[in-house]
Amino acid sequence: MPLLIAYWCRNLVVLLFPARPGIIVNLPAEIDWRVLALSAGVCLISTLLFGLLPAMQASKIDLATAMKSDSGGVVGGRGKSLVRSSLVIAQVSLSFVLLVGAGLLLKSLQGMRNVNPGFSMQGVLATSVDLVAAGYDPQRAKNFQDQLIDRLRALPGVESVTVSRVTPFSYRSYSSTLIAIDGYETTPDEQPTVEYNEVSPGYLATLGIPLVSGREFTRADNETAPLVAVVNEVMVAQYWRGEDPVGKRLQVKGRWTQVVGVAKNSKYQSLLETPKPFFYVPMRQHALG
Repeated sequence: MPLLIAYWCRNLVVLLFPARPGIIVNLPAEIDWRVLALSAGVCLISTLLFGLLPAMQASKIDLATAMKSDSGGVVGGRGKSLVRSSLVIAQVSLSFVLLVGAGLLLKSLQGMRNVNPGFSMQGVLATSVDLVAAGYDPQRAKNFQDQLIDRLRALPGVESVTVSRVTPFSYRSYSSTLIAIDGYETTPDEQPTVEYNEVSPGYLATLGIPLVSGREFTRADNETAPLVAVVNEVMVAQYWRGEDPVGKRLQVKGRWTQVVGVAKNSKYQSLLETPKPFFYVPMRQHALG
């Protein structure tokens, strides 16, 4: 019966994450036989340790002797009483650890629900198309993306459309590169490496990531235009000491790039990650892949 109840209730965790417009929570739960075997083993050992052992001790009690003995007690002797007390203390301690662990888990889940990811979670729909796997070369992929954006933007109810190499919280990892900051002196053992994302115009506006200063990318930021980038606030604080970097230079992959905007911090791979330096570059100015 407990196994049936566990099986029927395995997907109730989604109740902790109520559905919101524009975001789909998919948390399928399965009963893992390894976890089940471990749980059964723990239950069996606990039963033997905390139930069978005291019962075996109690079965050996000579009631007449125990009643006549001043030091025998109920289980007969201080040694047996000490063993029983130790088992009770161990059982209570393990129960306390279990309760604390469950409480911390619920607190973590509640904290994840209240974390601000730094981008909008309402009215935003994300999907993916792997053009590389489909055999698209860079130029054909750019043409496809432009046509896709124009056709989706023309649909009723669609306010904004954008394309990016990686979407937040996806399984794909962001690209990273060694950088150099014009005017920032590194120590001999310092090699600044920062993650970045390749995005199309309107990415920040579509995801609701506010701009602190400067501008976002436009279609004019193409392969024939000067290289540009948008950095986040953590990167500004770390490499420009809080000064507005708009108009200053950043070296990406050995090429000098002009900073044209500063974006608010957001979460990129996990809700629990600490704020980190991050920047964006126009997709059309970088090779597909």
